[in-house]
Amino acid sequence: AEDLHIEAALELADRIITDDEDRYGAAVQREKAGEEARNGAQRAYERADEIQKKRVELQTRSAYAMELEQKKARQIRLKEQAEARQPELERLKTEIALIHSQMDEYHRLDELESRRKAAETEAGQASEAARQAEDALTRIEQEKQALTQEAESLKDAGERHHAAELTLQNLQEEGKRLDMLSARVAQQREADAALKRAADARREAESCEQAAREKLDALRKELEALGNVELAVTQKQNLLNETRTEAKALEEQRKLLDRLLAAREDYRAAQKVFRQSSMDAESALKKATQLRRQYNDNIAGILAKSMEEGQPCPVCGSVHHPHPAAMTAEISLAVVEQAEDEERAAREKANGNAAICERKRTEGTALREQVAALIPNVPDTQWAEHVRSAVLKNAEQAKKQAEDLKQAEGNRMRAETLSAAVSLAEKAWQSAQNLKQQRDVDKQTAIQRAESAKAETEKAAEGLMPEGWTENALVERADENRRKQSGQREKMEKAEADRNRMKAIQTRLDALEAQKEEQLAAKNRHAEKAVEAQASRKEKQEQIETIRRRLAFKTAAEAAKAMEQKKNDGDAIRKAMDDASIQLQETEREGAGLQAVIARLNDELCDAPQSDLAQLEQEKNNANAALQQAAKERENIYARMKSNQRQQENLHRRAADAVRLEREYRMMQDVAATAAGKMTGQARISLEAYVQTAYFDRIIRHANLRLLHMSRGQYELKRRQVKEGGTQGEVGLDLDVMDHYNGSVRDVGTLSGGEGFLAALSLALGMSDTIQASAASAVRLDTMFVDEGFGSLSGSFLELAMGELMDTAENGHRLIGIISHVEDVKGRLPRRIEVTKQPAGGSVAVIR
Repeated sequence: AEDLHIEAALELADRIITDDEDRYGAAVQREKAGEEARNGAQRAYERADEIQKKRVELQTRSAYAMELEQKKARQIRLKEQAEARQPELERLKTEIALIHSQMDEYHRLDELESRRKAAETEAGQASEAARQAEDALTRIEQEKQALTQEAESLKDAGERHHAAELTLQNLQEEGKRLDMLSARVAQQREADAALKRAADARREAESCEQAAREKLDALRKELEALGNVELAVTQKQNLLNETRTEAKALEEQRKLLDRLLAAREDYRAAQKVFRQSSMDAESALKKATQLRRQYNDNIAGILAKSMEEGQPCPVCGSVHHPHPAAMTAEISLAVVEQAEDEERAAREKANGNAAICERKRTEGTALREQVAALIPNVPDTQWAEHVRSAVLKNAEQAKKQAEDLKQAEGNRMRAETLSAAVSLAEKAWQSAQNLKQQRDVDKQTAIQRAESAKAETEKAAEGLMPEGWTENALVERADENRRKQSGQREKMEKAEADRNRMKAIQTRLDALEAQKEEQLAAKNRHAEKAVEAQASRKEKQEQIETIRRRLAFKTAAEAAKAMEQKKNDGDAIRKAMDDASIQLQETEREGAGLQAVIARLNDELCDAPQSDLAQLEQEKNNANAALQQAAKERENIYARMKSNQRQQENLHRRAADAVRLEREYRMMQDVAATAAGKMTGQARISLEAYVQTAYFDRIIRHANLRLLHMSRGQYELKRRQVKEGGTQGEVGLDLDVMDHYNGSVRDVGTLSGGEGFLAALSLALGMSDTIQASAASAVRLDTMFVDEGFGSLSGSFLELAMGELMDTAENGHRLIGIISHVEDVKGRLPRRIEVTKQPAGGSVAVIR
């Protein structure tokens, strides 16, 4: 009945929405009609406004037409005034023609004036030239007189030149002999100096030979003191090479130790990742367990609703029900399955991280064994310090050996340098000996040259210098000879200059005579030319005066200027007449155009109606108001339509809820069939067995989190599944174990004693975790006891098992008691009760 009611409501809602859409379409059409009416009123108002504007334009143009008529009358008067100046224009034309006809005579007048000025200039120039020629004749005569007197004073220049020439020759001969003697004196002086230098060089060579011998002896002694430097260098180099080889080995140890430390860090990081992934898997398991428990509790709650006191429970068989299960928050099977899928993915991830952790541990163990082989007899806690100390000791030893090698190489280089220096010193000593012998020969040669130079000097002085003369006397005698030669040369030069001057005077006198005749002829020629130019100037002046009496202007330029002015006046009169005609024509054309516009406006306004603009504007405003009202009505209908659509959507959601309830109802049917063991395609087990397997799966999930950690990701427990279609006798509580190292699955009974103990411990802890996590359970496991089994565990597995128990005690807030005789277990317990058996019977317990 509820479904039929919802369907009827949906049908009604659909009809309402259809009616709303029809009303909304009609409102839209009314709005469009209002918009068209508003546009028509707007166009009528705009036409009336345009007609009004044309009437105003007609009035404006009519007033301007009257102004144009007045302007036309003024322009007619101006044209008449311009045409009245026509006689003046004719007069100007006549005067211009007269001036133009006389322009040839004006040009002839200008030409005569130019010729007159040229004749006047030529006469002045000829007179000036005649005067200059007269002045030149006077200067020539004066110069001739002065030159004649100077020539008289220079008549004996030839005799003086000859006497000075003979005296100079004698002095030059004596000067040559003095120069030769001076050269011999210089040679003797140079020979004496060379002799002194040779003696000094011989003494210096002897000193150098002695110094070279002493230096050679000292170098030989120092070279012998250094001994066998090559052997010392080889020994030092071998020691340093051994130390460097040891340094490389230490560096390999350091690198291997760094790798070991890095591997340990990687292992710790992998452990951290594994613990985190285990915690994530445990969280996922808790979430999946809680969701599955809530789902099962909901199923139990559904079953509990039908239980009655005195009737047996289908799960436990009890006839009393003091605490029946109650339904909690609603949860679907898909959510439970998704949480279980996430738990499986988290568990697989934890398994992978466990394998990685084991691989990192194996790598670290291998590296530790390598380091232990390289550093034997040293505890692993002291490896880093041992390597560091060895590296420092090796570095210090290498530094000292390098310094020793450097010193040995320095000695070797010093020996090589000394050896080369000894060789050079031997050569230097031999060269010094050779130089000393050469200096002895040079000194003997210098003695011979000095004696020869002295003999040649005495021979050159015979007949020239007095007995006992000195070098200073020779210098004074040579200076005196040079002064006398200079005096005679000056006399010769003066006489030669006087002779040349006589020749120049004669040449100049001849030239002056020729210039005198030339200037005299020029004077006469210029005087005649001046007379002719004066006559021509007078003739041209008379012709000019005759022509000027017939003309109105003095020059052709003045006539041309006057003619140009008259032309300008005539042009101004004609321009005034033309401007008046043009302006009148333009005004007439503008008036005609204006009249055409006025006629067109009259035609357009002839049939135009008289409209009331105010009324048309009111009609336009009313149309606008009607359009706004239609738009508002459309918006109201649209809002109501949207509200109805939302209600329609709400009804559809309610219909969907009804479908969901139907699906849940069918799920409850499946639960009931499952509880009764009648579900097609599923294992046929009782509800009690199903609940047991569900709780057992929770315990296994919690136990696997513990077992994966304690077995380093190797083992994982799995419940053996009941085959589909199996009988109700197959409970499904058998266990298998999955080995992640080889991918096999086998019966849990195949585990070794230690592995079996870890599996049993994991199941115990898993059951505890499951009970603690169950909200429907009233049982709390705050205390646990583990009895023996630790003796079957190896050292590493024992450490993992104890760590798991300690973590459970600390983080799970539980008290865990361990009963064991294993010493390693005793040492790990912070508080314990030690029980000792007495020989006489009984026992003693001590709390520690």
